[in-house]
Order: sequence, then structure tokens, then C-alpha cells
Amino acid sequence: MTIGRTATRVGISLVALCLAALLALRACVADVRIDEWQRLRSPDGRVDAVVLSSGGGGALGSDVFWVTLVPAGTRVTGKENDVFNAMHVNPLNIRWLEPRVVEIAYGHAVISGFVNHWSDPRVSGTLQAPVEIRLRAPTTPP
Repeated sequence: MTIGRTATRVGISLVALCLAALLALRACVADVRIDEWQRLRSPDGRVDAVVLSSGGGGALGSDVFWVTLVPAGTRVTGKENDVFNAMHVNPLNIRWLEPRVVEIAYGHAVISGFVNHWSDPRVSGTLQAPVEIRLRAPTTPP
């Protein structure tokens, strides 16, 4: 009888351990909410540069930022048009230099992706004149 009780206790302990591990893992990879952090309209009013932020990646994660370009006033539904994405960004600044040139400046970042041009057929004239995206890295004094 004691062997049966021991086996049952071990089984219950293993189940409890597995549940605890699953709960801990769930906390680390919790659903990440993506929020619109900033939106800047181009000088000609045709394109919006939108900064999205993840707000954190759970217990082991970090804030992730995406810059995406969309026709002016378009609701951003995801990161499908992102031209820049990075973690550990401090600070992040975007500005339009010209109607078709946007600059992404950062002090420190772990950059995962960057595209230096963007176009969308919904913006009239964009195919003939795509938007240029420029990165401005931090300058270090000599």
C-alpha cells in the first residue's frame, strides 16, 4: 500500500510542478499589447509615420518599437508596413525632413529591421516618388 501512496504523491507533485511551470511560462510570454505611441503627418499631408510600442514582452521581455508608414489617416492594424523595428530604444525620435523624407533618430537601440524606402499605391504619386527613410545614429564626440 505504501508504494501506491508514494506513486500517487509523486504523480500529484509532478502535475503540480507542471502546472506551476506552465503558469510561470504564461507570465513570461503573456499576450503583448501593441499601442500607437506617436503619429506624425508628412508636410504634404499624404503619409503618416506611426510609432508602435509593445509596452513590454512579459517578465523576460523588453519594449519593442516599430515605425510604420501608412496613407494619412489610415488606421494601423498591425506591423505589416513597418520600416524600422528595434528593442531597448532610448530615445526614439521621428521627424519629416521633406514631404517624402522621414528621419528616425535614436540614442541607443538594438535594431532588428530597417527599410530605407516605402511606397503605397493608395497614396497618389507615391509610386513615382516613394518615401525615403533615413536613420540617424547617435554621434559620438571625437
